[in-house]
Amino acid sequence: MRISLFATLSCFFIIVTGVSSFSPFYSDWSCRDGAKVLASISDDSMSELYRRIDNLSAFQKMQDSLLSKKQIMLPVLALDALLPNQRLEATTSDPTFSRFLRDVGLGGLFVMTSVNHSKRMVRRNGVVVKIELVDAAKTNERTPTAVDFSIKGICRARLVGPSKGFKARVGRWRRAYDPDGEESVLGWGQERFIDALENATSVPTSDKDEGSHVDLSTMPATEWSLNQVDCVIQDDDCNDVNAMERVQRIIPLLGKFESLASDVKTYENTDVVATCRILKGQPGISVDPAALLRSVRNDLGEMPCKHPTDFSFWGAALVNPLPPLGVSPEIRGRILEAPNALNRLILLEWGVKRAIRNLEGTDPL
Repeated sequence: MRISLFATLSCFFIIVTGVSSFSPFYSDWSCRDGAKVLASISDDSMSELYRRIDNLSAFQKMQDSLLSKKQIMLPVLALDALLPNQRLEATTSDPTFSRFLRDVGLGGLFVMTSVNHSKRMVRRNGVVVKIELVDAAKTNERTPTAVDFSIKGICRARLVGPSKGFKARVGRWRRAYDPDGEESVLGWGQERFIDALENATSVPTSDKDEGSHVDLSTMPATEWSLNQVDCVIQDDDCNDVNAMERVQRIIPLLGKFESLASDVKTYENTDVVATCRILKGQPGISVDPAALLRSVRNDLGEMPCKHPTDFSFWGAALVNPLPPLGVSPEIRGRILEAPNALNRLILLEWGVKRAIRNLEGTDPL
């Protein structure tokens, strides 16, 4: 029987901490149970486990050092509009993405942004994400057939470049990168970016192009490259009285949203649109909404009600949780792209009010 890296790490966590509720899948385990499983794992697997654990402290130091700088060089993927402290857990069989996750490795960082499909361009604002789980060893040179991964948003990030007509080489899923042209796969190439909104531009901190020694035009689409990103961003109006007043207005709305979205009885009304329904137009849903939102709240931490920008990201992550309930309009990408705190809060207020009307069954999405 193949024991996954996730199970191995869970056993290690249980033994070291004595916590048997690390995961709902292991809630009945004891330290003794974990020790029995670890005893059955091969020496090679244990060596890989210890190597990864040793690397974690080194990666944390690297992360702290990198994010203390105004601008840094990181690979960029246009995948989804993740927000700070949001967690995405999934499995990929895309060969290029699998190799990328393996090579960046556990604890590694990259920038994740999203595509504005109406404009067919990439958003220049996203988040720095950290790989918290990747079920693939760097020592294995063969491309994995599938990789389980978990990534978490760390902080805001913005690609550095001109405010208009900006192009950069980033990762994006396109059919053009599939040799057979049948499905969208990950590849790296030149992409057009949405023009920056007012007060949302970045300029390089140095005239020197740190990647100028690399000829990007000759790189294959399966090979990733680095981009200059700004990860120390402060909204000019973060202390604005109007922004603070709007925060106080939104707080009770978020409470009402959470109460409605957590209640299974809400979904008995088939007028309520929810993509998590087992069958469209039928009462049953595929997730426990209360448990999902509790998990999301645990990841997000305490509500940052004294910081309008952080509050807007916190609220949007609650309204657009992962995995999705599908009861709210998607606002994460627009909130990341908004030029200031007040505009983010306006978007959040609209999004949560629209979600409430859907959950009440009065105005389905």
